[in-house]
Amino acid sequence: MKAVILAAGRGERLSTYTNYLPKPMIKLLGKPLLEHVILTCKEAGIHEFVVVTGYLGNAIKSWLSNGEKLDVVVDYAENYDWPDGNGTSLHAAQKALSNDDFFILSMSDHIYSPEVVRRLVDSFDGSNTLCTDRAPMYLNDVKESTKVKLKGNFVTEIGKGLKTWDAIDAGVFLLRKDLFTRHWPHKQVTDKMRDLVKDSLLKSCDITGLPWIEVDTMEDLHAARNSLGVWR
Repeated sequence: MKAVILAAGRGERLSTYTNYLPKPMIKLLGKPLLEHVILTCKEAGIHEFVVVTGYLGNAIKSWLSNGEKLDVVVDYAENYDWPDGNGTSLHAAQKALSNDDFFILSMSDHIYSPEVVRRLVDSFDGSNTLCTDRAPMYLNDVKESTKVKLKGNFVTEIGKGLKTWDAIDAGVFLLRKDLFTRHWPHKQVTDKMRDLVKDSLLKSCDITGLPWIEVDTMEDLHAARNSLGVWR
């Protein structure tokens, strides 16, 4: 199984770095965010990756190349529409998945333990699945996170603005390739997931108790440096 990593966005809230560096290349404890994601997936048994690039993408390609330096295989998908949102990056990965029925989807700014991926894969029953956390331990700012409402194992609502919610979207998915055959006006991954939710096609994998963090702001980055040292 391949993992698609969305690494095309600019990360404007981290402009101190991203004015000259793509967000996935920001270092956390000496390693780029993207390297943390790849090595975590590798530890969980994933060795093939599709990295979707956009803003300053050549810097990522120059550093990562074909993945040999991390003992993995890396292919690339270019998203020329990256300013429109990360949903366009997911769509850009379609051609690179022509031989795959299922794939892992990960944000490049979500750092998590290998057990998150293992639990996701172990729980997979062929349905589109999202990792959710009812009580995130290390998340710096819940208000800015995408939230979900659940009914049993299914996601019934998803979005940042939910007034009541059951869990947080942890940004790691296991998806069916046939989601690309559905109508695609979606600029954000959350919009695409909302489309699946309408037809009861998105399940939840509960990762409550497992460590993960999201890095969107300078405050998040500082918090990540502290918390990652605790659970790594």
